[in-house]
Amino acid sequence: MAALLTGCGKSEKFSIRGEITGIGSQTVTVTYYANGGLQRLSAPAEAGAFRLQGISAQPTLASVTLSDGTPIATLVVKNGDKIKLRANIDPLALDVSGSLPSSKIAEWMRDNAPALHTRDAEAINRSIAEFVTANPNNIAATAILVTEFRTEGYEQLADSLFTLISPAVRPTAVV
Repeated sequence: MAALLTGCGKSEKFSIRGEITGIGSQTVTVTYYANGGLQRLSAPAEAGAFRLQGISAQPTLASVTLSDGTPIATLVVKNGDKIKLRANIDPLALDVSGSLPSSKIAEWMRDNAPALHTRDAEAINRSIAEFVTANPNNIAATAILVTEFRTEGYEQLADSLFTLISPAVRPTAVV
């Protein structure tokens, strides 16, 4: 297992430990915004298992992808998080623990897999509207809105949904 950033105290880093079935020894990359710029962490998987550590004092979106560009997960990470990710090559078959917002994102992705697979903008946006309305104080609502919402033809709905989300869960690193 590879750990990229070491020497930090527990509260000064986040970790992502994962198992992704079917990837062999591909490289797993986590990309996120922190400290004024885009950060990228990578580690080769060993029989699909990997471990990465990074630093972000504030909650931020993190995109987990494979070396061939295949998306695996969208997470919300911050220092102190110890995230466990289990998936297969299909990013919609995903289980995440160790970060409540990331778990909620994974659950939403699983619940909406058919619409996401078919790219049904109306169904996706309707589900996002329901999620945001039910979770206006959860950063997962911000994450799902900014990563999954299909804007074309739904610009006013996107704006309306964004205003429903509490400013406290709309950090600059996410929006």
